[in-house]
Order: sequence, then structure tokens, then C-alpha cells
Amino acid sequence: MRVNQRIGLILGVPSDIRNRFIQGSGIGSTNYSVMRAKNNRASQKRAVTTTTTTTTTTTTNTQTPGMATQNQLTVHKAKAIVITCMDFRLIDDAVLFFNSIGLNNNYDEFVLAGASLGYNQTVYSAWAETFDKHIELAEQLHDIIDVIVLDHMQCGAYKIFYNLPSIPRADEIALHNENFIKFKQTINQKYPQLTVSTYLMDLDGSIVTL
Repeated sequence: MRVNQRIGLILGVPSDIRNRFIQGSGIGSTNYSVMRAKNNRASQKRAVTTTTTTTTTTTTNTQTPGMATQNQLTVHKAKAIVITCMDFRLIDDAVLFFNSIGLNNNYDEFVLAGASLGYNQTVYSAWAETFDKHIELAEQLHDIIDVIVLDHMQCGAYKIFYNLPSIPRADEIALHNENFIKFKQTINQKYPQLTVSTYLMDLDGSIVTL
């Protein structure tokens, strides 16, 4: 029996016990850590079925049953480039979230400490310049049409860049919102052909409503 110490879920226990955990925890629409616990971790491979009489390839992802995905052997386009924080705690939750909004095998990925703040800050100007170059490469190589930024709560980068030992929850949400606005305005000005979306994730994997 495996235990996820961060969220206190015991994986593989009977459903009546698992169902005691409330999805979304009251602060977001979906709790992706709970989704992860319910998924069958033993099946990580994609099942690809090809119809030989046509050029059509049907691909499904068995990690999340019924989820459509792109066939990575043949596809050359992606819908979006996403920018996330470097924090190790939410790597799996971020993937589950992007899958849930239809981006399974359908996005390029970029990582900056603080995500939107990492792009907006001026201490390390090369960070924003590098992300801009990756946007341009993603357009050139994969014809992306969306830029998606995913911040998260209790982000250490916010404490460092704002020189604050701790940040009350309401204040941190406000700072994320400010950085989202600035990020969106800057990207829209530089790349008006792209759509920009912003999301804030809590440490339990749920999306915070701004």
C-alpha cells in the first residue's frame, strides 16, 4: 500500500474510504490530487489503435479512461505553450489539470520560478526574453494559438521577489492577480494573435477562484 504523504491519501484503499475526501475542498472546482488517487497508477501507457484502411489514427490515454490525446508518433502541432512554476510539489497536479482542459499531449511547456511573477520581475531580465523566444519557436514549430500561465499558492518566489517572510493568503491571491494582469497585458501587446489564459492552483491541486 502506497501513501501520498503530502495530501494524506492512501492509494488503493476501498472506494467507501476514498470517497470520504471531498473533491475540490471548497476553494476550487476540481481537486486534482483526488483525481490522481482515483486513477489506476498501474496503467500509464497510452493505447493506440490504427485503422489500416485509412490514414486516421485513434488515440486514447489509459491513465484517464476515455481521454482523447494526440498521437505523438505523427502529430506536429500543439494548441498552447504553458508556463508553470518550478515547484516540485505540483508537477503531477499541473499535468492532470492541463489534461482535464483538453491539452493532453497538446502543449509545449516552459518553467520559471513564480510563473507569471518570474516573467514580470526585472531582476533577471533574461527570463522574460527567453520565454518570448520560446513562444516564437512554439509558433514556428507547432502553430500554437494559446499561452497559458499556471501560478500556485504559497509560492516561495513571491516571498523572495517581494522580500516578505510570509504572505497572508488574501494578500498572496491579490499579488497573483496583479501579476496575471501584467503578464496578460504584456503578452497581448507582444503577441496579439495569441490568446492568454491564467490559472491559480492551491497546494491540494484545486484551482482557486479569483
